[in-house]
Amino acid sequence: MIVASHREERTRISTERFFIKHDLPYNELHLTNDKTLLFKNCVAIVDDAPHILDEAKKSGLICTGLKWPWNKNTEHALFNNLEEVLYFILEELDLV
Repeated sequence: MIVASHREERTRISTERFFIKHDLPYNELHLTNDKTLLFKNCVAIVDDAPHILDEAKKSGLICTGLKWPWNKNTEHALFNNLEEVLYFILEELDLV
């Protein structure tokens, strides 16, 4: 799993600690303001920003994320927790 965050490079250690604390596996961590640069290597995008999800959809990727007040009125499949997000992706890939 590739994780991309808009955070600054100086937050890398605290970001990695967050993933370890919450038992969230990842293979790569990219700290960048332009997550769309990573789309060519992806099958699915999980994000909470509507504009990122819009770009992922335009690229033909599975796009989903967590539901928040700022994105709840979008057309994207949004969920209350990461387990639901994972199940959605697995369904989209016909793996369940």
